[in-house]
Amino acid sequence: MKPPLRPVLHRSSSKRDQTEALPLTLRLHPGSNPVLWRAAGGAATCRGCVAHCCRYVAVEIDRPRAGWQYDQIYWMLLHDSVAVYVNRRGKWFVEFQTRCHALDDKNRCSIYDERPGVCREYEVETCPVWGVGEAHRMRFESAEEFQDYLARVTPRSRPRARGRARSAAGGRAPARSPRH
Repeated sequence: MKPPLRPVLHRSSSKRDQTEALPLTLRLHPGSNPVLWRAAGGAATCRGCVAHCCRYVAVEIDRPRAGWQYDQIYWMLLHDSVAVYVNRRGKWFVEFQTRCHALDDKNRCSIYDERPGVCREYEVETCPVWGVGEAHRMRFESAEEFQDYLARVTPRSRPRARGRARSAAGGRAPARSPRH
């Protein structure tokens, strides 16, 4: 298995930073063309970003193997502002597109000094804006996209659902609506 692609940074480069010579729009939003920004000697930065990392929550889920797991993903994708993706390492995630309440009107963190550990540990080099290559192996933003994918998958690799769909509790209790 190939290691994930990492962005090329020019931190220790002897090349002089020439980012100020770039067009104003690129100086204000360096992530809009990271290739030109790096070529000018710049390093990955949050400057000019619209806080991409603060606009979603992603939770790892099991890779689907059984029919009921495919059904669960289909169900998730029937909801607004939900996506499912497979990262470069082959891990599956459900993504909830939701803006962090701590962002101010200028997309800056209003609780920066007290931000959660997950925010402190986030490295700008891993941001999809600065990444090299595709951010995901696969990404589904709608139930229809997922159905198209399932239609292309061979029946041997996609078990059919048997019986009723299971809840997220893994079948320990009957499926119930959270409101009941």
